[in-house]
Amino acid sequence: SRSEGNTRVYETLHYGSFIGELGGLCQEKNTATILTAIDELRKAGYTIAQEHIRIGFGQVCKLTGLRGRWQQVGMSPTIICDTGHNTGGISYIADQLRGIQADKLHIVIGMVNDKDIHSVLRQLPQCATYYFTKANVKRALDEHTLQTLAKEAGLRGTSWPDVRSAFQAARQSSTKKDLIFVGGSTFIVADFLAFYHPEQA
Repeated sequence: SRSEGNTRVYETLHYGSFIGELGGLCQEKNTATILTAIDELRKAGYTIAQEHIRIGFGQVCKLTGLRGRWQQVGMSPTIICDTGHNTGGISYIADQLRGIQADKLHIVIGMVNDKDIHSVLRQLPQCATYYFTKANVKRALDEHTLQTLAKEAGLRGTSWPDVRSAFQAARQSSTKKDLIFVGGSTFIVADFLAFYHPEQA
């Protein structure tokens, strides 16, 4: 597959070319799994037409209500959120962030306290400015604790008591050519999308 804007274009042997609405790097493996499952379902007698595949991949967010998977919600600056929260998910996110052209990278991040926090933090880009925060859930890791752990991993930034204030600080520090990423936890993205409404592209 290849990235095309905020989507992925898949060139497949058995299913032709189609566009996947989800643009995250992790979708390459997810798509391979789904196509394998489709093969098995077809063998079991289910009718799944090429058009079903094209529509399913191309409109997955609209059809399912899925939000927060490498979702671009703003431009000038570019604003992206992703719910990836473990070492596997963060490795894809970190690689994708490193590949985006932006003057500066701002990362609004919070985590829950039952994840492998040290491994996640070690994967994140050191060149970014961080806005450490916490989601409005009991399992949320305190933003000051997260900031201390991040500092040990070479990450620098400030701490904020909630996602809204952290995002507002990132927005105020950004120029039109910057990138703001919001993530680290599904709960962080949920809090963010509760108050931030995607801009029309």
